[in-house]
Amino acid sequence: MIRASRPALTWALALAISMLLGAAPLSAQAAADMRSVRDGVYTDAQSDRGEAAFRRNCASCHTLDEFTGLGFMRQWMDRPVFDLFDLVRNTMPQDFPGLLTARQYADIVAFFLKQNGLPAGESELPATRVSLAVIVIQPPPSR
Repeated sequence: MIRASRPALTWALALAISMLLGAAPLSAQAAADMRSVRDGVYTDAQSDRGEAAFRRNCASCHTLDEFTGLGFMRQWMDRPVFDLFDLVRNTMPQDFPGLLTARQYADIVAFFLKQNGLPAGESELPATRVSLAVIVIQPPPSR
């Protein structure tokens, strides 16, 4: 019998709940304002802050591989960035979820986007539900 570790079970449970709840319906205006992570929705400076925050607060329990690559993209593709932000904010750090500021969680998500080959832009990834709900996660453009 294979037993999963408590942190792995906590992470899996949080992910399942997030997927079941889904995102709230968008208004017609919000649907018209939809953007893609391919549009450069974070800055390099923000991603750098996110990397530092990830190393300080997340790397003791998680590897970057959990947040990058084909499996990550399959899991999050076509979902709003808010779903990822909300999951990270409400479940991490595992010993004290919600410890960081909303800005720090947005920085960490920006770091994940960069590590997945998505382009940086001129504006920082926002840290509000309304703004993150209209940005859709998509794989990086083909090279």
